[in-house]
Amino acid sequence: MKKIYLSLTLTLFSLSLIAGEQKILDLLPGLKTPLLIEPAIPNSFVLIEHNESSEYFWGPKGLTNIDPQTLKEPLIHVIVQSGMPKNKINEIVMSLKVQFSDGFVSTFSNWGSYPYASIKMMMGFDAQYLACVGLDDNTTLIFRLIYPTKNAFGNGNSPSIKDLAFWNNFLKNTKPI
Repeated sequence: MKKIYLSLTLTLFSLSLIAGEQKILDLLPGLKTPLLIEPAIPNSFVLIEHNESSEYFWGPKGLTNIDPQTLKEPLIHVIVQSGMPKNKINEIVMSLKVQFSDGFVSTFSNWGSYPYASIKMMMGFDAQYLACVGLDDNTTLIFRLIYPTKNAFGNGNSPSIKDLAFWNNFLKNTKPI
């Protein structure tokens, strides 16, 4: 009986790993090396747009317009930077801090073996939220929160409390597979 229980447990664990791997492959189909994380995003989020394997937008299924002034809920924009080793994340942060020093805040953490820097900065009068994640194949992913806005870019936009909770949940609860 113990063997059957152990076998069933291992099978279910393997199926959950496969499902997690498939989700991230669907969200980032052009990566050379799969990112082995389970992103903490709503189940309704899918890849809604991508550009030549270097930019991806994750959002609710059925969304067709990614203009922040028409959004009802936040999106995640992912930019793939090749040739940037994961040990260079600190240099990225320092460079951004020099360029966008007003309101700049950064913290460092990791998703398993993937180090990341979470960044809040002001671009013009708009608050921007980024996470730079270093991969093992000299690639860095830059995740950016795109939140619904009332004003054109640069005119004092900030995410709502709900949008920030979405972003913080993404950062804190994304886990390695």
